[in-house]
Amino acid sequence: MSSADPTVLTTVLAAVLGLVAALAVRLWRRALLAERLYRTARQAEAAASEECERLRHAIDSVPGGLVLLDREERVVLASAGYGETYPGLAGAVTPGMRLSELTRDLDTTVKRLRTAGGPWEETLVDGRVLLVDERRTADGGKVSLFTDITPQKQAEHLLRHRLTALEASIDGVAILDQAGTFTYLNDSHARLHGFEDARDLLGRSWLSLYAADERVRLQSDVLPGLDGAGRWQGELVGRRRDGTTFNQELTLTSLDDGGMVQIVRDISERRKTEDERTRLKEQFHQAQKLEAIGRLAGGIAHDFNNILAAMMGYASFLVEDLDEAAPEHEFAVQLMVAGERAKRLVQQILAFSRSEGVERETVNMIAATDETLALLRATLPKSINVVTRVDAVSALVHANPTQMSQILMNLCVNGADAIGAAPGELTIAIDMPYLDGGCAEGLRVTQIQGSDLIPARMGPGRRPGSSRMWVGVLPIDRGRRVRYVRISVIDTGSGMPAEVMERMLEPFFTTKGIGKGTGLGLAAVHGIISAHRGAMMIESMPGEGTNFSVYLPTIEGAVSEQAQLAANAPRGCERILIVDDEDMVSSVLARGLERLGYEVACCISADEALEVLREAPEIWDMVITDQMMPGMSGLELAARLRSEFPSLPVILCSGCSDSAADLGLGEHVDHVLVKPIDAAHLAETVRRVLDAR
Repeated sequence: MSSADPTVLTTVLAAVLGLVAALAVRLWRRALLAERLYRTARQAEAAASEECERLRHAIDSVPGGLVLLDREERVVLASAGYGETYPGLAGAVTPGMRLSELTRDLDTTVKRLRTAGGPWEETLVDGRVLLVDERRTADGGKVSLFTDITPQKQAEHLLRHRLTALEASIDGVAILDQAGTFTYLNDSHARLHGFEDARDLLGRSWLSLYAADERVRLQSDVLPGLDGAGRWQGELVGRRRDGTTFNQELTLTSLDDGGMVQIVRDISERRKTEDERTRLKEQFHQAQKLEAIGRLAGGIAHDFNNILAAMMGYASFLVEDLDEAAPEHEFAVQLMVAGERAKRLVQQILAFSRSEGVERETVNMIAATDETLALLRATLPKSINVVTRVDAVSALVHANPTQMSQILMNLCVNGADAIGAAPGELTIAIDMPYLDGGCAEGLRVTQIQGSDLIPARMGPGRRPGSSRMWVGVLPIDRGRRVRYVRISVIDTGSGMPAEVMERMLEPFFTTKGIGKGTGLGLAAVHGIISAHRGAMMIESMPGEGTNFSVYLPTIEGAVSEQAQLAANAPRGCERILIVDDEDMVSSVLARGLERLGYEVACCISADEALEVLREAPEIWDMVITDQMMPGMSGLELAARLRSEFPSLPVILCSGCSDSAADLGLGEHVDHVLVKPIDAAHLAETVRRVLDAR
């Protein structure tokens, strides 16, 4: 065969080259695919790594901790917080470790709790509380999630304490929703409104606990202003379940959701205390006013007594010296009568001011009442029927008999004036009740310190429409009943309204017409009862009369001794020094004593008297001194005399004392004489003191 055909060779070579090219292309494509697959794998690996990292961060960010175990309880993965949650874990938590290796140093209590099924709480040794939730995986493993709930548990604990405090509060606390209905209230709130169980009020409107007028006030005045201010506090009248009411202090506070917090406090006792304090303050001011008027009256009466003593003294001399047939003798007698009337008026003023010097003795109030009524019957109108009721055998008191008659006289005259010209009845009753506080219940008050006059207090009477006043404070011991003499003067007259009763003890207050009353009668009764530490109850109803009841302490088994005056005044020849800054008073005393045979000299001051006595103390047998003098008073002079001349008797003259003991220096004074001084009483007293030396 000849050399190859070039055409064939070319064809074959082209075919081979085509095959090689096709193979090369295929290989190139496979290489490109492999490179693409590699890049994709790298990208997938990077993405998987990134996802794993993201998952790790997510697991590490879980509060508390998370751990994944396989079916053999080996650690597959654990969050970073797992190790922090259990500081007692043995070393770092790494995959492949068994759970038993990790927890061998943990508290046994935690191990026991860890084996329990379902979510549970673990309290760690450091005080933290964990919520543990475990779940099984599909391959038999286990995932555990640990959440630190310590702040929530602390908040729950605080909330329970606050709720306990709310329930223990004596104030009512409630929470209201936007509609004003109760969503919560403590038991105190329910009890304040008369409900035993707070659940009875849940879902009810808080306005239902108030009367209609209070609801109107709340809706129109309180609630509109609450929206802007956010808080309101004031006093209301709450209503209980049984319909009764009570004073309350209400506080409302707005909540963000439109509801309210309501706090209710019962202020009934506080209001009662405030009202009582107000009444006591009024009584104190009234007592101060009466005391001030009394002191003024006492001072005026003292000066008037000095003038009256001189007038009556000289008038008595005229009566003694003038011939009874002479017209001048009758003039002198009328002067004495007028002086006696003035003396009685001064006694009333002094009785009110507690400045009248009185001597007390055992007085049978039954006999004193009979004597007073014997004088009154002739002056009372015939249209008044006088009735006496005595439920006692011997009603003995330690008192001044004249003042006791004055009390009865004033009360009977007042009763007769209240009856007037119309037919009526005046009842005088005497009994001796045992008191245990019931008669003054609801009206008793504490003695006002610093006041001489006993306090008075008003209140409702026992009958509808009547008023009752209790005057005085009796020393009542509820454990032991105390007996008193009660003198009641009851009339069927016009009675008194409360506004008149409130002022009836004021001096110079009278409802009688001009010239028919001085307004001193009941004021004098008030003063006398104050001086005798007694009490008085007055109950009156307009149109139905008045009941005056006077209570005086009794003297059980006392025997009354009546002083017997001699037919003729006792006389003497001793030397007496009179000390008085009023010439009229000292002159009339000197004249009276000189008529009885005594030698008398007068001094106008205590200093002058001391000089006279120091010059020749042995010639003087007695000193009679006035109490109220400029410079040194009579009591101060008596103390000096008792110190320098201990055997020299001293008689004190005063218009403003009960006795020397009341004046505070009784050991320096032998006797007290009250102005104006009766001549017979002066003679008897001087003789008795001189004979007692």
